[in-house]
Amino acid sequence: MTALTKTDFNFPGQTGVYHGKVRDVYFVGDKLVMVATDRISAFDVILPKGIPFKGQMLNQIAAKFLDATTDICPNWKLATPDPMVTVGVHCEGFPVEMIVGGYLCGSAWALTRAACAKSAAYVCQKACARTSGSPSPSSRQPRKPK
Repeated sequence: MTALTKTDFNFPGQTGVYHGKVRDVYFVGDKLVMVATDRISAFDVILPKGIPFKGQMLNQIAAKFLDATTDICPNWKLATPDPMVTVGVHCEGFPVEMIVGGYLCGSAWALTRAACAKSAAYVCQKACARTSGSPSPSSRQPRKPK
């Protein structure tokens, strides 16, 4: 199975494209076409190989929550014509981003602990246990179409 790590579409009426770490966004009139690729990003570096179906899972999870909350707060999503694609209204975003740290527990912690080398297990335990579960602000540069 091959992973989709690059897109190069040219839609009729396309005015720009933004290639992010994971998603490629095509601007078409007052709409945007967002393609969730299988690229992997770690510490703001795009790794050379992707994971098959990663983009599909990412896009379907996002679509589920956008659909589930639209009665609470309208959002930009118009359609999901493909498991890796969302079409929506091109709107001005409100740039808020945060990281919520927490604890690993149960089977996730057991797997993490088992994967750590004995010398690193203490470091892993301290790194996981010290997070407070409270949100902390995060920042990134604004996205601009090419």
